[in-house]
Amino acid sequence: MRRYLIRSLLIVGLSTSAAQAAGPFDGPWSGEAHGTTGPMQQCIATATATIQDNVVRGELKWGRFKPSVLAGKIATDGTFTSNNGGITGKFEGDSFTGSFSIPNGYCNPYRLTLKRS
Repeated sequence: MRRYLIRSLLIVGLSTSAAQAAGPFDGPWSGEAHGTTGPMQQCIATATATIQDNVVRGELKWGRFKPSVLAGKIATDGTFTSNNGGITGKFEGDSFTGSFSIPNGYCNPYRLTLKRS
């Protein structure tokens, strides 16, 4: 009986530690990227992402074109730089604001905003 109790307490302790290790921005996020110059109606992408333990995984969808990858790690102060270095910004509470440019893009720079869904 004592072994069972000790094992149970260890399991509860380990699961509590794992729950506390979750990042402050965990969950589903969505938003849009808007070009700041050029014909605005052609310069909009939808963005979806999931954050788990401060790791971002998602995509930007540009109409009928192949989606672009949105991925990277969030620093402890909320700053974010995508894996390819193109997107930079900051997570604060339930929102993210960032920017990026597309090579030879006529709507550059883009402003990316996300909200926790």
